[in-house]
Amino acid sequence: MELKLSSQGLSIVVSNHSRFEPRESDVSNAVTYELDPASGPRATSRHSVEVGDPSGKSRWCMLTASGGATGVHEHSALVHAGSVIIAVGAHLCALRLPTLDLEWSIVVDTATCFGVYYSAKYDCYVSHGEIAVARVALDGRVVWSASGKDIFSEGFALHDDHAEVIDFNHETYRINLATGRSFIVE
Repeated sequence: MELKLSSQGLSIVVSNHSRFEPRESDVSNAVTYELDPASGPRATSRHSVEVGDPSGKSRWCMLTASGGATGVHEHSALVHAGSVIIAVGAHLCALRLPTLDLEWSIVVDTATCFGVYYSAKYDCYVSHGEIAVARVALDGRVVWSASGKDIFSEGFALHDDHAEVIDFNHETYRINLATGRSFIVE
């Protein structure tokens, strides 16, 4: 699957790849960011990002990471404040638009990051991970991280003041976005 985004006349396409194969004309503009350099060829997640401007010029990059493999879906990336924020492997990273320069990369989960959301009320990102939900500041710092009794694999919803996440045992957790405190909803 591809995720298509747009911002200020730019078209942004995030794709899942087992291998990055840019067109020959794009090779001079392509760069690879290994978010977990120790993984080397064992990277489990590979996402390419293409940014096209109105003149038809494109830039490409590849993001590789280890941890649980991530695919691309509607919550894999978002555009905010002149950057594209992407969940790949256990990482969340920010690429500056339109250059695709890596601004920051942070591990937000010990397993995998399923998606990224933006909270307008708290002006922050919220990552939905397999093991934890994390509040991430705009500069890439993890403000807090909250986990549960089992993996958060059955659903996620972001609300104004809290996130709700459902674990493998179908228990629903409500996590306060200001504090990171969580409790099970009865």
